[in-house]
Amino acid sequence: MHPTSTPTDRTSDRRRRLALGSGPLGELFARPMPQGADLLADAYAELNQSRVIYVSTPITTGPELLRWLRANPDASEALRSHARSQVIANNVAAVVPLVAMVRARFRDAAIIDPTALNDVRGWTQADYHRFWTEIIVRYADGAVFADGWQYSVGCTVEFAAANLAGIELYNSRLEMISPNEGLVLLQSTVSELDAVGASKVIQESAIRTLDKLVYSQAVGY
Repeated sequence: MHPTSTPTDRTSDRRRRLALGSGPLGELFARPMPQGADLLADAYAELNQSRVIYVSTPITTGPELLRWLRANPDASEALRSHARSQVIANNVAAVVPLVAMVRARFRDAAIIDPTALNDVRGWTQADYHRFWTEIIVRYADGAVFADGWQYSVGCTVEFAAANLAGIELYNSRLEMISPNEGLVLLQSTVSELDAVGASKVIQESAIRTLDKLVYSQAVGY
């Protein structure tokens, strides 16, 4: 954080940048926080005393769901719903080594692992997306993205938010990545999602958003 800035100044500046969000992504950024979210977000306030690294990982979607949809192209909605719990379990298990690696690399930082949050009664997926966007905007100094993040709705939302917030971005090997690298990944993902009948709305919205961001950076906006 800049020595003359305050957490409130930084958060306000980042919120202004989220206005670059396009279409459904912009609508998600602008929606009100879900019930109880502000109180829950305030619990992270003490993290402002140190560097904060957010770990973005697929939970309900991502490569795990893509593989299942490819293997079960004619599955009914009921069967897809039933498979959701296994997709979540596999995704949560898969991120454990990454979180451990992030903790080892950033020893003096506070690490936020979204899989550690218990289900919040009454929240929709969009509510979780809005909440974690708020956490990134308020607290994160950097974000690490698990392999296959571009197939995940939530991770795509978080990648766009993290880029607009101007924080450091890392891949699963803890190498820094640029908005343009993420844009290329998302562009290659849309056709794969379309082929299995998965929603690509957020990915397409993120592509438009990152296009605007890359352009604004190129012209010095």
